[in-house]
Amino acid sequence: MAMDMTSTAANSAENINTNWLTLGLCFLATVLEGLDLQSMGVAATGLVAEYDLRSGEMGVIASASSVGLLFGALIGGMISDRIGRKQVLIVSVALFGACSLLTPFAWDANTLIAIRFITGLGMGGALPMIIAIAAEAVKPSHRAGTVTMMYCATPLGGFLATAIALSTHDWRMIFYAGGLAPLVLVPVLIRYLQESEVFKQAKAQSSTRVQEDVPGLGHTLFGEGRLIPTIMIWTGFLCSVAVLYLLLNWLPLLLVGKGFTSDEASTVQLVFNIGGSTGALFLGWLVTRVNQRAVFGGVCFAIAGALIGLALLEHSMTGAIFAGLVVGIFANGFVFLLYGQAGAYYPTAIRGTGVGWAVALGRMGAIIGPLLAGILLSADQNSNDVLMSILPLVVVAAIAVQVLLSTPRPE
Repeated sequence: MAMDMTSTAANSAENINTNWLTLGLCFLATVLEGLDLQSMGVAATGLVAEYDLRSGEMGVIASASSVGLLFGALIGGMISDRIGRKQVLIVSVALFGACSLLTPFAWDANTLIAIRFITGLGMGGALPMIIAIAAEAVKPSHRAGTVTMMYCATPLGGFLATAIALSTHDWRMIFYAGGLAPLVLVPVLIRYLQESEVFKQAKAQSSTRVQEDVPGLGHTLFGEGRLIPTIMIWTGFLCSVAVLYLLLNWLPLLLVGKGFTSDEASTVQLVFNIGGSTGALFLGWLVTRVNQRAVFGGVCFAIAGALIGLALLEHSMTGAIFAGLVVGIFANGFVFLLYGQAGAYYPTAIRGTGVGWAVALGRMGAIIGPLLAGILLSADQNSNDVLMSILPLVVVAAIAVQVLLSTPRPE
């Protein structure tokens, strides 16, 4: 009896250590993905000068990775439900690392587009895996909070990209670091990352059942009571990511349009990114301790208030920094909270597919948001009009999440 208790305690301690190692490796992968995600924006000036790119060409190159990420999330998510999370994550990290390393060696704009598209495929394949592995490494009650806190690493990766650029003054170094580091991480993942035990158990159980019909994609996403929740998750991702990426791409220019200098606008953008990291940690902790509907409602209210404040703000750096910090915390935090909901909502057997599709809808928002700002500015709308135009997207995202959290979660 005593030996059994000792053995059980030892196994429990070993599982805890393994889970912490798993979360640590996922955190590192997220940092490196964040570095590559924001590398093009940080290196844009150097790329334009090096390749003599027109604004339209640079826009296509910057969008190529987003398009690749969309398809990578769909493909990687579905494959992982069949062969496992670990293999897909390793291949995805190797792919975006190798392509990032190749970026400085591109010889023209078309080559850059191809390389960045393939880089996006790798990043898209990694993102749902990190969510699924992190969600399956903790107790169900901690999944939403753990995944949310995991994504504080994404803005940290963007911070590293900026730090590399400022310290080296060479845009190529961003891609060298963004390529070599993931390739160094790959053998570590092969050696130390454990396949999700929850996934292996679900796979073993499904293999013992005789199924006359294999459920199709429609049944996976919408069957067994998942129709409304899936649509709400997609709507929340589409709208919230559109808001986030509009601000990531256009906030400095919108502030310059309000009379701020370029340096002042860059300072506000830096505060916005810092807020993104701290917001993920704070909200990830909060969502496990407070009613989730109240947390999401408060987040949306804070985003709307900060956007209205920025729109009405006269030239005040103190006010701009405060509003930038608030909107950075909560606009990033809303998306990270949704990652947690997607990871916690879908059952193990289809978590990769469900999260992959949610991430893909988010990437559509990442394309639509910046495009919306460009269209409004081209139609002679001013910065205040653009900031106020984001509010309906915030409202729709808020409604979608409240409906989601009010819908009974299917077993």
